[in-house]
Amino acid sequence: MGTYELLALTGLGVFTGAYGVLIGAGVGFILAPLLMLVWGLDPVIAVGTSLAVVLVTSISGSIRYAFSQAIDYRSGLLFAGAALPGSILGAITAAKTPASLLMLGFGIFLIGMSVFTVCKPPITATSKEAPTPNSKSGRTRSVTTAKGVTYVYTFSEPWAIACNCVFGFLSSLFGVGGGLIRVPILVFAFRFPVLIAAATSIFSMGLYTGIGVITHGLLGHLHWNALVFASVGALIGTQIGAPLAPRLQGRLILRMLAAGLATSGAWLVLRGSHIL
Repeated sequence: MGTYELLALTGLGVFTGAYGVLIGAGVGFILAPLLMLVWGLDPVIAVGTSLAVVLVTSISGSIRYAFSQAIDYRSGLLFAGAALPGSILGAITAAKTPASLLMLGFGIFLIGMSVFTVCKPPITATSKEAPTPNSKSGRTRSVTTAKGVTYVYTFSEPWAIACNCVFGFLSSLFGVGGGLIRVPILVFAFRFPVLIAAATSIFSMGLYTGIGVITHGLLGHLHWNALVFASVGALIGTQIGAPLAPRLQGRLILRMLAAGLATSGAWLVLRGSHIL
């Protein structure tokens, strides 16, 4: 890569860092497709490099969300532990998957998640607007942010942990960090408020993506120049995006997520089908 390409990667890192941490999905679902389509990296190298940037931004974003007091730490730790085995298996699977099939599968996956994200209204409310928790239906959690807003929600902890095993696999397979899938599932299936889902997702990614990155690194799936320049930009972006999240409505955050999913997915389907 030339100097201008690396500088462009830094700028892309700023945008994806801010956008990704804002919606709780990391930077991978934007960065991985662009590394394939614009910078011409081999898909498996793009996936490994993207996941490494996700790790950097997840740690940075978690620090910012910690100051906002929007993280459900118990749930985040459980989700991260559940995702660890899958993250290793996903990296190994990516190495054995043909490039065009990886692009096509990734694209279809992103489009499907986009449709899922816009199908149902999320819980964007504080505790006074959220459904009354029922302790018999699952574990009830309460998170009070630095602004004094309290979120109360109840979900099935065993099912959420089981889902995160799958998220870990898809995270390393596609280089997306897992938040891309986790945030919509937490919001729609497990009734998490959007802000708490985004913050907890970023926190858990910072804990488990390191294993996937190490596995990709051992398999030679990292482009170090792209990783360094994109990470520098993404670190700046996460410090911009995280403070903005509490100020935005949950519905807007999910629409932003859906738009990014659909765009990246369409590009990859066309490329994987050899139309582009």
